[in-house]
Amino acid sequence: MTSEIPLKAILEKYPDFIPLPFLVRPYRSASASPKDIVTVDQLPSRFFFGDLIDEEFRKDENGWEAIYQDIEGNGGAIITYKNNGPKGRPSLYITNEWRGIEHSFCMVAPETFDELAYQASQAYAEGWDENAAERLCSRYNLEYLPNQPESYALCGIYDGFLRALAVPLPVHMLRKAYGCHIELQEDKKIHTGISSTIHLCPSIVNYVVGKNSEELSNPSHLFLRTIQQLGRPPLSQPIEESMNDGTSVITVQRDHYLLVVVFTLRDMDRIVEVMHSRGLIGDRDQRLTNDDYPHAPEYAAVIVQSGLETKSIQYNYFDEEQRRRTYYHQFSKLRRIDQIEQSEGIDPKPLIAQAEAATDEMFKCFLDVMKKG
Repeated sequence: MTSEIPLKAILEKYPDFIPLPFLVRPYRSASASPKDIVTVDQLPSRFFFGDLIDEEFRKDENGWEAIYQDIEGNGGAIITYKNNGPKGRPSLYITNEWRGIEHSFCMVAPETFDELAYQASQAYAEGWDENAAERLCSRYNLEYLPNQPESYALCGIYDGFLRALAVPLPVHMLRKAYGCHIELQEDKKIHTGISSTIHLCPSIVNYVVGKNSEELSNPSHLFLRTIQQLGRPPLSQPIEESMNDGTSVITVQRDHYLLVVVFTLRDMDRIVEVMHSRGLIGDRDQRLTNDDYPHAPEYAAVIVQSGLETKSIQYNYFDEEQRRRTYYHQFSKLRRIDQIEQSEGIDPKPLIAQAEAATDEMFKCFLDVMKKG
């Protein structure tokens, strides 16, 4: 479609990684072990789905109890310490409630609150994922992968279970994504820390022949459409293929930017809501009628349990009418925390400008080739 040599040089100008600043929410850690808690100010100020309610703290000769509540009323937690629990041993009882679904568990009291992470990670209510998927997927152009039994559920102490959101980004939306990320720092409805990165990510879309529009059944049109919507050309010329079931599809191998956000379950709905309001996530009711970003199914955001975004999980999904299949081999190549730490302090704005300039140059390259016929 164009000369490979100048195009290759242009594609090398796109930054493959754009770090975003870590968003923090300061909190107070526990200053005593569970058995030594005497006053409310020794407890962590946040725990899973809520903030500590100081006046609800109770302590007597049998132990103590602390109550945490979400200010928006979406959940909370109750921690009860008993000097003499089952078999006469000091025990800790925890009840987490999120959006109307409770989960309670009991354990031998650990020496420190930090030791809660493993036990707490096993205490995940089955209904939380089902409820979240129904709530979010009915409103937004979003796919939700529930906790996988074979995968360890990452759980932070004190803020609880972690989730990762992957959002495909055209180059022209990079600046808006950065602005949205910065706005979240000032959002009073975000209660815990957020880690975000933007990087180039390959994905594949199969357009089923006979179930899509004429434009989306034409390899040449799909090539140009991918450039126009994502700001980068496909990795190769789209081709028609036959699937195992005899279905014919046009396969587009995309290479585009992907925003990956890691946050707690407590903040998940708010983050999705804000990104939708900024045009980064589309509407569910437009998935079957709108072929443009961000509403078309191949531009859906995806939520997975944190940790899976760095694994080769080979995730794929169809739209409701089986017209298109979207496939991601892996959402993020970041595997070590030091990779994120090393990027701290890097200003993303020049990198975004670099990507925008590369896109302008790439468009000019294609226009020149088309003019030459």
